[in-house]
Amino acid sequence: MFRGVLWGFFVAAVVVSLGSTSHAESASSDDGRPALTGEVAYSEPDTKNKTPSLVGYDNAVAWANALSKIVSSDGKGAVPELEGVGSTYLSVLYLHCVSRAGTCPFILDSILEADVIASRESGSRRCPLMKSFWKNWLALQLEERGKFLVSVATGLQMAAFNSNERPRYVDCKPTVEAILDDKESLATRYGPETSTSKSVTQLVALLKEVKEGRIDIFASTGVKLSHGDKQ
Repeated sequence: MFRGVLWGFFVAAVVVSLGSTSHAESASSDDGRPALTGEVAYSEPDTKNKTPSLVGYDNAVAWANALSKIVSSDGKGAVPELEGVGSTYLSVLYLHCVSRAGTCPFILDSILEADVIASRESGSRRCPLMKSFWKNWLALQLEERGKFLVSVATGLQMAAFNSNERPRYVDCKPTVEAILDDKESLATRYGPETSTSKSVTQLVALLKEVKEGRIDIFASTGVKLSHGDKQ
């Protein structure tokens, strides 16, 4: 049933036109001018007054930077936990990315890698972060929302990826187990020039792009958080 909910998007995604249901309020930028809808000021001095988007962004950046250091070396180390609005931010960031590019596997690869590293360190074989990602995806109805954010072209790309590649991320535990069981591949999985490292580098670059573009991804995708989601 879980896969059915996720995959029910395939056909609908290719017939909808580009649009947005966002009704976000304007914010003020850090240079005093009114920010455009979907923008967000990234240098608020008072942490207590930060929006969920800013808090989520900061948490996601800290997590991604820590993960990048680990995968670009020997793959050993403790990846910080990413919970609450930080975890939610990644789910919304994925929607923001795929609605424009069609596919953004590097985000899913980065999340999966964090679970692989954590499983390797703890001796368990689990994928809690990836499961949290999909839980947020369903709870915020991002699959449905995506239907109104994609063009026909990006919808076709997304549908093909969801059909052929996404199942390994949805059913993540067997994927983690397979990666850990392949000792030969695991021995060459980490380092500065590996595909693993490049995926995380892409994620870090996307987060930087979001900041430089002053993009509030919650506003741009029309996602509104409940009180519980903002923790």
